[in-house]
Amino acid sequence: MSLLGESKTEILLHVAATDEPYGYGIAETLDISLPAVYEHLNDLEEYGILRSETGPDRRTYELTEAGEKLVEVLHSISG
Repeated sequence: MSLLGESKTEILLHVAATDEPYGYGIAETLDISLPAVYEHLNDLEEYGILRSETGPDRRTYELTEAGEKLVEVLHSISG
């Protein structure tokens, strides 16, 4: 299991693979409750792994440089 935990890791990898990911879309795609998704997204932002941008319709998320490096590591250890 990842140091981040399974749900945070799933969310991180989803953000890395998705164009303009947002909370509700992440919750629907990964079948994780919306409150849990937002809690994990907030944690990942606090860790400096993600950053968010508030647009006219919704808040979207993207990887920081540290997040990009972490995703590379996760991919390399998972095969």
